[in-house]
Amino acid sequence: MRKTGFVKVLLAGLVLLNVAVFLFAALDLYQSKLVYEKQAAINTQNLAQLLEKSISGLVDKIDLILLVSVDETQRQMATGRIDAKKLNGFLQLQNQRVPDIFTLRITNEKGDLRNGSDFSELLAVNYADRDFYLQQRDNPNIGLFVAKPVLGKTTHKWLLPFSRRINKADGSFGGVVIGTICLEHINELFSAVDIGPRDSLSLRDGDMGFIATSAGVQLEGEPVGNKMLSAPFAAVLKDNPKQGTYISGITSIDHISRTHSYRKFAKYPFYINSGVAEETYLAGWRKQVWETVALTFAFMLSSAIFLYLLVRLMRRQHANENALYQQKEYLQAIIESEPECVKVIAADGSLVDMNPSGLAMLEVDDLKEAQQLRLLAFVDPAYRQAFIDLFASVFAGNSGTLEFPIKGKKGTVRWLDTHATPLRDKQGKVVNLLGVTRDITERRLLQQELERQAHIDYLTGVNNRGYFIQLAESELARAKRYSSNLSIFMIDIDFFKQVNDLHGHKVGDEVLKKLTEVCRVALREVDIMGRVGGEEFAILLPETNKADATEVAERLRAAIAEAQVPMENGLPIEFTVSIGVSSLETKDDNLDVLLNHADKALYQAKDTGRNKVCVEIR
Repeated sequence: MRKTGFVKVLLAGLVLLNVAVFLFAALDLYQSKLVYEKQAAINTQNLAQLLEKSISGLVDKIDLILLVSVDETQRQMATGRIDAKKLNGFLQLQNQRVPDIFTLRITNEKGDLRNGSDFSELLAVNYADRDFYLQQRDNPNIGLFVAKPVLGKTTHKWLLPFSRRINKADGSFGGVVIGTICLEHINELFSAVDIGPRDSLSLRDGDMGFIATSAGVQLEGEPVGNKMLSAPFAAVLKDNPKQGTYISGITSIDHISRTHSYRKFAKYPFYINSGVAEETYLAGWRKQVWETVALTFAFMLSSAIFLYLLVRLMRRQHANENALYQQKEYLQAIIESEPECVKVIAADGSLVDMNPSGLAMLEVDDLKEAQQLRLLAFVDPAYRQAFIDLFASVFAGNSGTLEFPIKGKKGTVRWLDTHATPLRDKQGKVVNLLGVTRDITERRLLQQELERQAHIDYLTGVNNRGYFIQLAESELARAKRYSSNLSIFMIDIDFFKQVNDLHGHKVGDEVLKKLTEVCRVALREVDIMGRVGGEEFAILLPETNKADATEVAERLRAAIAEAQVPMENGLPIEFTVSIGVSSLETKDDNLDVLLNHADKALYQAKDTGRNKVCVEIR
């Protein structure tokens, strides 16, 4: 009778272990799929943001070329005569500086083509019917106008036009300068992005008409101007017109299920949409499903064999103790070969058993050493109460999970994900806790890195505008609460546009990096720095009054003036900054007020000679 009861306890434990393994495997696959889906969403968001910056940067360069072309044309018009050959040469030179521009052309006030970078003899073409001509003619202050894609009259290619107005000396309409990008070129830029064959990239205009798409999107007919949207895209766009993420499913316009992220450009009337096909981002997960199913099936098959042996053992009470011992050893071998940590904990919190994988996580030599040190000693102090609460919940009859960090005996810090369930005796009383724990350190580190990247300016490594505002608001609230001092700098690089024009944006980027490097050396660790614009930075100094802040600003200005950016060819570049200083004076001051006063002081510094520090005057 005693043998029968012992066998029944083992049978119940094995059934429970099979159920636990099945549940843990299903939960792990579910959570793993969520991770893959979340990572796909993050990847598409990052790619959409990167493409927005890249395309916006290209349009910025085109606009700069248009501006200098307008200036040159208006300069020649002011002399009373336009030198067509000289102007064509000027346009060709500008086109060479930005090879992404397909054509750079100029019309007169009637829309007749007069000059261009792509021909030596004048073509009899009139653009008076084009939207970019009509908009510039009828709206003197429209600035840069981005038109819908058009089929070129001379090139017979699909082009994306950008235009600016030319004024005569009396301010009347004198014509239009037009720069175009060939849509084939945008498609080539998309093809250079490392994406899967069924992934998608698309650029749309402000009315959601297609401008360009990657090879992964297959549309019937001419795609340019096509405003077709999938149902999920249309729904999420209605609620979130600026940016969002959605899954297209089978309603995708080309019937390929993808995870998409879209962004509306901050400066220009474009949308960028990045999509990764489900078959791409779930490929690793599907492989994991098959592996997990195979392992689970193998485990359950082994367990079924063991159950069968146990049933036979129950039917023949005369089975000897050696047979029972062999079966227990078989179960122990399964647990010990499990790659994840499997442990059993008693009601008093002591460790009953742990497999080799678990002992390796704790960095102990054997089970006895782990029992002497006790599990709670390895748990991070901040998570010990949560660990105790999970323990209590399991012994109250519940199952539960917990993610927490541990520090091994040798000092290694790991993040673990444990799944705990109660083990009961034949009367139903909870006698032990069964835990299966896996190491999720890599996943947590990836999450932390992604969170860090969301707060940091990719070029300079300082806080981006959004995170700087968040930190500054918190520091300002603290200063008001404790009636302490606080000051803010606004810093702008003098003549930064000239650096970019003369040396290129790559050198301009090195200047920005050098500025932040000097600031890190000169400032305290508690000071908060952020990049709030192209060449504009803000610095918040806690516990600093106006006089001390002015002294720091002068010291920082001088240090920057002495800094040099080495060049591969030629002398190093030196640069200066203008600094505006404002300080907290009343509890009614908010962050916008402080930044506004600092900005006004900055412009005072720039208007009065640059390379100087000016302090707000209230």
